[in-house]
Amino acid sequence: MMDMGKYAFVILGILFNGGASVALKIGMSKPNESVMDLAQNAWVWSGMGLYVLAFGIYAKALQMLPLNLAHPVMTTGAIVAVSVASWLWLGEAWSLPRVAGIGLMVAGMFLLSMGK
Repeated sequence: MMDMGKYAFVILGILFNGGASVALKIGMSKPNESVMDLAQNAWVWSGMGLYVLAFGIYAKALQMLPLNLAHPVMTTGAIVAVSVASWLWLGEAWSLPRVAGIGLMVAGMFLLSMGK
């Protein structure tokens, strides 16, 4: 299993990636905005900045973890984070199959982190 220092980078990467997706969704919520409107949209810029931070953290995590662990855990974690955040803050619907799928992804992340 990964030690806590490595987990910190994974968790930060997941949170920044998920936050970036939510910020970009909020920033892109107005239909028919011009390119100039988007260039001045703080949510869009925040999303882009969070993606840059998430990339840097992911690169750092790759120094400490094998690729076949870091990539699936961080990707799955970001999917789960975005699903929860979009439900909590954007009011997006959940269904039983979606909740079951998220549960399976979380179980898979734990299984991946236990292997050597």
